[in-house]
Amino acid sequence: MMKVKAAVVNQVNGPYEFEELDLQEINHDEVVVKVVASGICHSDEALRVGDAESPFPAVLGHEGAGIVEQVGSSVKNFKVGDQVVMAYNSCGTCQSCRTGHPSSCNDWAALNMGGVRSDRQPVFKKADGTPVSNFFSQSSFSTYTVTNVNNLIKVSDDADLRIIGPLGCGFLTGAGTVVNGLKPKVGDSIPQFAIPKLIEFHQQGKFAFDKLVKFYKFDEINEASADSNSGVTIKPILIIDETYRAGEPLPS
Repeated sequence: MMKVKAAVVNQVNGPYEFEELDLQEINHDEVVVKVVASGICHSDEALRVGDAESPFPAVLGHEGAGIVEQVGSSVKNFKVGDQVVMAYNSCGTCQSCRTGHPSSCNDWAALNMGGVRSDRQPVFKKADGTPVSNFFSQSSFSTYTVTNVNNLIKVSDDADLRIIGPLGCGFLTGAGTVVNGLKPKVGDSIPQFAIPKLIEFHQQGKFAFDKLVKFYKFDEINEASADSNSGVTIKPILIIDETYRAGEPLPS
């Protein structure tokens, strides 16, 4: 168990409040990710203000990118130090998952919106033992988080994690024009395939999503959320680990 700094929403329409939480131990199919950056999505706001049902207190955030810190005993294809984007969880075994449509997973709502892991246990607890709900099986508004291996998309070491977190949700969802240009086949909508392709397009100058973002420090999360709601910023990105590539300018 480790201590983490997280932006916690304690009640409907409450602000993000920074608290030190206890991150629980990982299960066999989970990993610990050190979160580098996270986009803010309107789905986060919908839960915060009560437009969608969610158990509180909660750590929101579902457009996270970071570095693998620890892997569970049954996790394959990921190792400590890998750069990853976190998307949504899926069971991997139902008909939708097996035919290349994990976003239509039979257990999608329970895995991503239930606030607990598949074993019904929390990812976070307060110092007094109060469970804190997670979101999308990633809760990226935290310095470290526990996520399921099915959430993860490995990206190359040269990818800048400060810019690509929103590819896990907002920019992936909004990339219809790009995806249609690929003449997609069954399975092409799977994040593990689509996100690396979108990163490649961005590096080639064919998908300039960086023009839509504005960066904020983690401590500025309430300002970033307000700017998103007002339209001042199209896509806020929180820099959670300011030591990552500290000597390099933010992507622009």
